[in-house]
Amino acid sequence: MEFYKGYKRIEGDTEYINTMLSPEKYKDWCVNEYAIIKNIETGQESEMRFDGKKLIPISRPFILYKNGRVDYLDVGDDVRRTAMDIRRKYYQSYNVVDMRRRLLGGKFQCSDNPEFNNPIDLYTIGSTEIPHLIELNAPGYYQYWRFMCADNSWGSLSELSFHDEYGLKMEGRGIANKEAGQDAIDRAFDGNLLSNFEINQPDGNWVGLDLGREMNLHYGSVSPRSDDNDVCPGNEYELFFFDGSGWHSLGYRVADDNSLHYDNIPLNTLMWLRNYTRGKDERPFIVRENGDIEWW
Repeated sequence: MEFYKGYKRIEGDTEYINTMLSPEKYKDWCVNEYAIIKNIETGQESEMRFDGKKLIPISRPFILYKNGRVDYLDVGDDVRRTAMDIRRKYYQSYNVVDMRRRLLGGKFQCSDNPEFNNPIDLYTIGSTEIPHLIELNAPGYYQYWRFMCADNSWGSLSELSFHDEYGLKMEGRGIANKEAGQDAIDRAFDGNLLSNFEINQPDGNWVGLDLGREMNLHYGSVSPRSDDNDVCPGNEYELFFFDGSGWHSLGYRVADDNSLHYDNIPLNTLMWLRNYTRGKDERPFIVRENGDIEWW
């Protein structure tokens, strides 16, 4: 393979090819292969060398394909940049995507009776990119509020909450369709994104709150079952990119929503979103020119 040139190579040096593995175990680059330079004229060059204390980069990050092709990622001040919202720090498995889709078609509703006879529809989930706080625009004051799960979803969700006009979470007694046990109801309001509300029937499931009195609520929030690698409000994050000399910060954020907005994300460059609050799963990614995120 022909590697990026630009480092003065010395015969007898050891050079290393490194892979960005799971940061929860390795925290940074992990040595994948090494070689001792014997013939400087070959033009072979790997990515890092050891200076006696640490590995130092000697090339841009690259993607090595099975057929031997090497694609270098972009670095430098002339890299094109874009503004976008980052929603995750780890790739989505098929199961995570499936659980997210189960919320599609679900509805926030309110009612003046606990049986929800003639409920008022407030908002229908139409996209998997669900806002953290959803405006409900209720027409009046109501005691009973719920999320009516879509058919064939088995009632799957991890968290449900209702909020006043200031975004403060409201307390109440958890309620649900008669097939739901109290344990399932409690899991919808326990603040744990790794627990879940789910019923052993595909259709007709719902969960909500009896507020004990009539109130006009402004927002609802519902979270899908997940691996807890979505951006979480209140957590501390920092986004990095690798430019060939090391990791550089694009900014520290305390999330106030379930996404992080950045105005200066470099395209075709290796990125890494750190969560300093909790969790271990983190993977590097690349933002392509069409806005797609490519996980590695």
